Amino acid sequence: MLEKMYAAFLRLVKVIIAITFAMLIVIVFGNVVGRLLFHTGFAWGDEASRFLFVWDTFLASILVNDTYGQMGLDYLVQRLSGRKSTSVKIIGTSFVIIILAVLTVGSVEVVMANWKWESSALQIRYGYVYGMIPVSCFVMLMQSVVRLKHCVKEYLAGGKGAVKES
Repeated sequence: MLEKMYAAFLRLVKVIIAITFAMLIVIVFGNVVGRLLFHTGFAWGDEASRFLFVWDTFLASILVNDTYGQMGLDYLVQRLSGRKSTSVKIIGTSFVIIILAVLTVGSVEVVMANWKWESSALQIRYGYVYGMIPVSCFVMLMQSVVRLKHCVKEYLAGGKGAVKES
């Protein structure tokens, strides 16, 4: 049940990324054309593209973290065998969890500090724009905790490849 909900959540994230990225392309293209043809751009275009870029970046980071696509210690992990390999994964994932916990707490503080400020052209509160940062950090934190659980099971089962990662 939870796996189906998680898969649906990831599909929703992909749809949101596709929509916001398409909006980003249209806005930036429109702004470029406006500057070339009319020697002026949309005042709101720069803000909107910047805000959409923030959202796309942090939404995409959820997908990257889900597939373990970020830079890691693959070279070292592949050279080691058994429990040594799994130990490196556990240590690396533990560091990721610590960093994401700090980022989650820090980004909540940033959102709260900027909540009352509005952007000049769109009049959107910066809290809405930067609110995606703690959300994505929290989701990645939960993904990493699940990954750590699988790594510990793998270690206890005897090492590399003993337990299938999900």
